[in-house]
Amino acid sequence: MNCREANQTDYVNGTYQIGWTASGGRYEGILQMKGETGAMRVQYFNTATNAKDMVDETIVLASCPQGLLFVGLNPVTSNTNNPHPTYSADNILVRRETNGATTLVLIDDQGVVSPIEIKQISN
Repeated sequence: MNCREANQTDYVNGTYQIGWTASGGRYEGILQMKGETGAMRVQYFNTATNAKDMVDETIVLASCPQGLLFVGLNPVTSNTNNPHPTYSADNILVRRETNGATTLVLIDDQGVVSPIEIKQISN
């Protein structure tokens, strides 16, 4: 995407509740950001194991021609350092449109694009 490090003026702080649907499944995450870095925990129903699954990802903020990108890295099974065997990292694109509206989409590392809902829950 031809991205670069985010400028200090782009830094994000706070905790956000995020939700989206991909391939017929619901995903819910808590994103915690402090400046240009953060972490996200995602829970979803894993059809391969027939149970709820939780994944932790490192998040790094980047500035891209398409908008501000929260880049997901190193998805691991929650509370472990074990790489998750099937989970594809999440990337959240935030872009202010010319009419003032904000576009929010999640693009995973497999290229699956999903609209997201986001709500700030603390600063």
